[in-house]
Amino acid sequence: MTTVRGPEIAGRTPASALLGQRVLVCDGAMGTMLHAAGAALDRSLPELNLSDPGLVSTIHESYLSAGADIIQTNTFGANRLWLGDHGFPDKVDEINRAGVRIARAAQEACEREVLVAGSVSPAVTASQRRRIGSAERTEVIREQVQALTAGRGVDLLILETFGYLDELVEAVCTVAGLTDVPVIAQATFADDAYTLGGETPREVATVLSGLPVAMLGTNCTIGPQRMLTVAEDLVRYTSVPVSAQPNAGQPRRTGPRSFEFSVDGGYFARYFRRFAEAGVDYLANEVPGVTIPPDVLCAMERARRGAARAVGIDLAADLLRDARKLVSGVILTAAEEDLNVLAPLLAVVA
Repeated sequence: MTTVRGPEIAGRTPASALLGQRVLVCDGAMGTMLHAAGAALDRSLPELNLSDPGLVSTIHESYLSAGADIIQTNTFGANRLWLGDHGFPDKVDEINRAGVRIARAAQEACEREVLVAGSVSPAVTASQRRRIGSAERTEVIREQVQALTAGRGVDLLILETFGYLDELVEAVCTVAGLTDVPVIAQATFADDAYTLGGETPREVATVLSGLPVAMLGTNCTIGPQRMLTVAEDLVRYTSVPVSAQPNAGQPRRTGPRSFEFSVDGGYFARYFRRFAEAGVDYLANEVPGVTIPPDVLCAMERARRGAARAVGIDLAADLLRDARKLVSGVILTAAEEDLNVLAPLLAVVA
């Protein structure tokens, strides 16, 4: 399904001209692909922009080859507080600029029109929220966004995986005071369709609709089936274009240190159609720990073009050489001491 919002307006950025004009497909999770390539679950993934830019670039290229319209910079959690937990609090500017540079290079090598989105996480982790107030959170977001938009920065910004509406509002307002780059603002909902802060989709849609966002939506935590219900409510209560980035299903424990995410291309392609029919304009998956591999993304792209069958590709084969790859999903293996990294996503497994 293609969504048309009206004629293109002269002077708009490429991103703002494209957003809302048709259904867009974003890349899958950067985090899982990096882990599958050998990155430790407890390391700073954004720092790989400096220490292993070739690996990050290869993942971007894989998703573009699979048909993604948008690739996201490897900058989720690339702020002072998150990086500080890994010993890199003074590397915010360097890591974010490198992330943009790597994604831009992949964009320029692509033969079709694609966009680069700057990935921005909440300023604080769940444990940090209890001791860090609004003023510092705002400053943390400001630092990262300035780096992502400096020079020839990103085409758009994606504020993602926000469990508390007050933090998402703070982030949107901070960005609006810094740049006119289009913003996609996404809250994350649990199985009961409430955010961590207790807000409903209606409340999220109502509040965000009054802010300067190009799109509002949801990502992380739940799979396509449950997220479809949330997305339908978001569409119902806003006139702003809506995005949805579901997990590749719920994780299932397959061993003491391994988990399986078994959503195949056909399943995702079928739900892609249902999201589009519900009025969702932007579909993808981006969450550390869970991914839509490029072969599933390829199936989604084929679904958008009207084909009924899923198509698999081998683009991720080399990246996944250090992980077990199933036809129906990806298995991640973690050391026991690293399992807390995935804890928010694995509550249903315990």
